[in-house]
Amino acid sequence: MARLLHDRKFLNLIKCVHVDEVHNVYTSGTQKHGHPAFRPAWGSLSEVRAILSKTTSWQALSATMPSHIFKCVTEKLSLASNRLVIRVSTNRPNIIYATHPLVGSINNFRNLDCLIPRPFHPPMRLQKVIVFHDNKTEANNAARYLNS
Repeated sequence: MARLLHDRKFLNLIKCVHVDEVHNVYTSGTQKHGHPAFRPAWGSLSEVRAILSKTTSWQALSATMPSHIFKCVTEKLSLASNRLVIRVSTNRPNIIYATHPLVGSINNFRNLDCLIPRPFHPPMRLQKVIVFHDNKTEANNAARYLNS
């Protein structure tokens, strides 16, 4: 891809750029607290924008854009002030957000016991739940615990 960005004929063919998870421009592509960017390429999208035609359309998508991240992305990508911004809430009638304080360590999977009713006897059905983990190993261990 880097070689193609020096090919003017190729660049003129690009009419539209869609960037998903654009919040990474801020979260991964910028230096913070004296630490270098985790994924500096995200912070370099402005350079790609600069070498493309001014008529190339850009679409920046994210479900994680608090105002400080929105401001950073807008500035870094030099998005026009007359841009179209669509904000849609993730709130849905069939979703309930909840936080659960952890007891002990994050690896204490007994913290997930609240997800399974006691007593539980198949063919009882469980409520659908999404639990976020930081890595695959932790998610696998949690699933193993819940399945047991």
